[in-house]
Amino acid sequence: MFHQDITHDRIHPMGYVQAADPGAIGAGRVWVDTSAGTGLWVVKIRNAANDGWEAGSTGGSSSLFIVVSAIAFGDTTGTIAVIPANSIIKQTRIALTEAWDWGASGDFELGTAGDPDLLLNKVEADLDGGVPDCETKDHDLLVVAETTIQAAWTQDGATTGAGWIVIEYLALS
Repeated sequence: MFHQDITHDRIHPMGYVQAADPGAIGAGRVWVDTSAGTGLWVVKIRNAANDGWEAGSTGGSSSLFIVVSAIAFGDTTGTIAVIPANSIIKQTRIALTEAWDWGASGDFELGTAGDPDLLLNKVEADLDGGVPDCETKDHDLLVVAETTIQAAWTQDGATTGAGWIVIEYLALS
């Protein structure tokens, strides 16, 4: 039997995917910590002494984190992520996987309460290239204090539409 022939119910997961710390499970084993909620999962690796966790890292003096949050049609505002102090936001994306039936004046913003379109401001015309559609914006934005990132979208009566928001940031150590 070959690995590619094994069905999903017969293969082990890459690690523990749960909110609770699984404890001393063996050096090098993986835990996907879901305790921070959807879109804020953190991959951790059991240390060599099997007595603690190390965060998955790009190496050097920072760690790359990616926040992914699902979005759907409707007039909605909500918290997408809390970016820790001493981080650099590198890139934001909105990706549509199901076409929106925008009304006369749809608008999507991603930012903070004080600056709602700090990271993204897209109107219907920016996102009508069919599905899939993805709009990307590069940043080198230093976050000096813990910052809540919010999304606000007004789709003017939309009844269909779905996609994802993706935020990439470096947490400096």
